[in-house]
Amino acid sequence: MSNGSWIRESLKKYSRRHPKLLKMFQASREKIKEREFAACQRENPVDEKLVVFESYWGKSYSCSPRAIYEGMLRDSRFENYRFIWSFEDVQAHQYLLGNPRTSLVKRNSREYHQAFARAKFWIYNMSVPEYMTPQEEQIYVETWHGTPLKRVGYDTIYESDYRRSREDTIAAFEKKGAKVDYLLSPSVFYDQVITSAFGLERSHNEKAVVHTGYPRNDYLYRYDPKDREEIRRKLGIPEGKKLLLYTPTWRENQYSDQGKFTYHTELDLEKLFEILGEDYLLLYRSHHHVSSYDLSPNYQSQVMDVTKVEDINELYIISDMLITDYSSTLFDYGNLGRPMIFYMYDLEEYQNQIRGFYFDVEELPGPIVKTTKELAEAVLDLSEHFQYGEKYQKFQKKFNTYEDGSATERTLNLLLRGK
Repeated sequence: MSNGSWIRESLKKYSRRHPKLLKMFQASREKIKEREFAACQRENPVDEKLVVFESYWGKSYSCSPRAIYEGMLRDSRFENYRFIWSFEDVQAHQYLLGNPRTSLVKRNSREYHQAFARAKFWIYNMSVPEYMTPQEEQIYVETWHGTPLKRVGYDTIYESDYRRSREDTIAAFEKKGAKVDYLLSPSVFYDQVITSAFGLERSHNEKAVVHTGYPRNDYLYRYDPKDREEIRRKLGIPEGKKLLLYTPTWRENQYSDQGKFTYHTELDLEKLFEILGEDYLLLYRSHHHVSSYDLSPNYQSQVMDVTKVEDINELYIISDMLITDYSSTLFDYGNLGRPMIFYMYDLEEYQNQIRGFYFDVEELPGPIVKTTKELAEAVLDLSEHFQYGEKYQKFQKKFNTYEDGSATERTLNLLLRGK
């Protein structure tokens, strides 16, 4: 570790032990960044045919920004546009340069800030950095990254996140909501929840919520059945295996001394496969917030870590069943109409101490289980007796109201219309 890196890490550790000092330091740093970015905007005029994209803080080429980008490449109305993607690891995404109108920038670099200063359209799925504010002639499209079951932003109840107070979270989300020009919505439920979570009424920006659906979910309506076999081969999945996709969310109360989120599951793999047998393969997908997790190497023949698969849609379409807890993956997976199980071993703690929910979990279209034995029995039962019944249909109508495979087209029409 370089001397500069050591100093930064030492300051971080010291600041975490002194929250007030950390808050002052962060506020001062944000003010400096705001001034620097505003200066960058003054020096770089807006290009009417330039679009900048980022997903999950530059970690991947995925989600709705990817769907919108690929939609633009197919749409002749955007044939004279140029595109910039932001990544933490630029080298890993060199393949995108196969399109001559596409360029890449390193996240948080000088070129990164110039890209956002110049681009007419900002396409983002995690809220742009707080120090960035679009100019009047720019259009900021916030695709967000999932429908929330757990409370978020303005609706936060508990002081469970060590990174900042509930008061700071509320202020940050109101600031985010005031910047947005378009906030894409997949449902009637989402219209209400996201308006509340981002404090849009306080910033008088309720009009930003638009009924497009999630562009990333178009693929779930339009994929070629042959894609399933191709993806299975690419991942090296043995023929005949039934695939269980496990997507636990993160917990604010699980983190390391370095301030990074960890995940410890209560799932007993030995007991699970003792009951399920060898017909099943568990695809484990860690949450993007989690830096480390305990996945036993003793079950490599029955558990596959698919966290690094960039496009989770590939995992959705090859899986036979979803196992999750409070993750927004449950809403996306619902578009496939396949069985889901909700492994909520810490339900009472999560609901009453960590996050709280927007609706009664009894509305979920699958069994809620709390032990590995109950989970395994539910898997076997749904494998034999699953039906897409009335409860599932009501779930879809409420939580995926606008999803029909045409969200990308509706979004592109909005962009061409302007503000």
